[in-house]
Amino acid sequence: MTAQGVSSAMLFVGALSLQMPLSSTHTMTSAIVGAGANQRFATVHGRELGKVLLVWILTAVVTALLAGILYLAMTPLL
Repeated sequence: MTAQGVSSAMLFVGALSLQMPLSSTHTMTSAIVGAGANQRFATVHGRELGKVLLVWILTAVVTALLAGILYLAMTPLL
């Protein structure tokens, strides 16, 4: 648990120093995956990690599509 917290804090501070936007959820997930991948036995489940990455990508796509639909719906009112 300590490894995940320390590496998450390091990722977050590094991103802040580079002035990059970063989600605390993304940093903690990346820290857990990194700490799990560094173990003697593979503790990272590739299928579950793939699901998480797919949801992250789909979230951006769906929100962009919804924003476009909302923009097109609101344009006549502006």
